[in-house]
Amino acid sequence: MKLLFLTATPLNAIQGSGTYVGIATLKNALEKLGHSVEILTPDFWCPNFVLKRFLFNQQVPRRVRECGNADIIVGFDCDGFLLPRAAVGAHGRVPLPYLVSLKGVLADEAKQERGIIQWLLRVQSKWEMRNAKKADIAVVTSQYCKKVVQDAYRIHPGKIRVIPEMIHLQQWQTLLAAAADRQDKKGVTVLTVCRMYPRKNLGLLLRAWKRIREKEPTARLRIVGTGQKYQRWLRLSKELQLGESARFLGDKTREELAEEYKNCDIFCLPSRQEGFGIVFLEAMAAGKPIVAARAAAVPEVVRERKEGLLVSPDVPKALEDALLRLIRDHAMRLQMGKSGQDYVQRYEAVEVAKQFLNTVQSATGDKEPAYSGVGAGEEFYG
Repeated sequence: MKLLFLTATPLNAIQGSGTYVGIATLKNALEKLGHSVEILTPDFWCPNFVLKRFLFNQQVPRRVRECGNADIIVGFDCDGFLLPRAAVGAHGRVPLPYLVSLKGVLADEAKQERGIIQWLLRVQSKWEMRNAKKADIAVVTSQYCKKVVQDAYRIHPGKIRVIPEMIHLQQWQTLLAAAADRQDKKGVTVLTVCRMYPRKNLGLLLRAWKRIREKEPTARLRIVGTGQKYQRWLRLSKELQLGESARFLGDKTREELAEEYKNCDIFCLPSRQEGFGIVFLEAMAAGKPIVAARAAAVPEVVRERKEGLLVSPDVPKALEDALLRLIRDHAMRLQMGKSGQDYVQRYEAVEVAKQFLNTVQSATGDKEPAYSGVGAGEEFYG
């Protein structure tokens, strides 16, 4: 089967964040299963991402026609929203099945923003709604996202399929095995990894860390990533006088990131809004317990008291107590880390890709699934 992917998301982990990781991992897994994937992405420079996305989508109908034969088109998020529903298919005669994969829900993300960023997200969410309404099937990453898409975009639930994000476990295990042990490590280390949007809620973690530092002075917080709120949260760290106990490390390569996961003791991200959260899978693959917010899709990915502890996204004391509990309980850290390593197996890329392909088959009208014994995602979360 040949699949044609449409995305304006930058094809690198730093700018494209979790969306890029999800798309790249899916492409790799599909190719391992013997299918071919071609990605259409902007081939021009533009200083503004939203304008670039719009101009790219204006090009999409022509570029799809120029690509020749494909079996299905997959638009990610709002990309493909200007593609005519009767897209030219094989030999110029048959309309191709069209599937939309929503890595997040832009209408939901907009609620966490303010000002021009919120306005731009709302504009893109209108494109995304148009894209989802036009599709044969809309794929989302969690039951939480399914409910949001139903309510915000008025999409019939029968048209929505839940297929989780995935992780290339063998690749991560190779990276972790090659990562160096940090020789200067002292005390328990907490790691957070994110693109610094307001919804990632790092202010909560920094305020909780001020109290943790007073009670556990050898504990260390390491923060990977940059983004919109980087300077604000860096200033907050200085205002709270966190000093060397909280280090902002900027962006990291995949190899450097694996080293951070390997050398931390706890992973923490108190995000208020996550459509899924690939970083949680990465932490599980590294065998690290998780502290996160009981919000959005997070409880579907991190099972409470199994892979981690979940707290309110608005109460620094609750986050402080959960982190202190794990900092002081080595046995609990090991138990939750082991649970995560076992649980993350269900998100292995090739197996989840088989669910994706079964969903693709249903979009093409085939009654028989491409892979027997593998569902189409609706009952994935237990």
